[in-house]
Amino acid sequence: MYVIEFQKRGLPHAHILIIRRHKLTLADDVDKFVTAEIPTDNAALREIVKKQMIHGPCGAGKPDAPCMKDVDGV
Repeated sequence: MYVIEFQKRGLPHAHILIIRRHKLTLADDVDKFVTAEIPTDNAALREIVKKQMIHGPCGAGKPDAPCMKDVDGV
């Protein structure tokens, strides 16, 4: 099952649910299946992805982070 959503900044991302017979219990196991890629063959697209999709830590300790914009109570 999956859903594609658009972030506040307008770029799409996907939430995907995969049910496996055997549980993944170690971070290294998860890393074998879950990946993200930054484009390498198109410099303009690469810069857009880096600017719009990558950010630092979020949370109450980082109220100025882009992901905290328009968050209630912050």
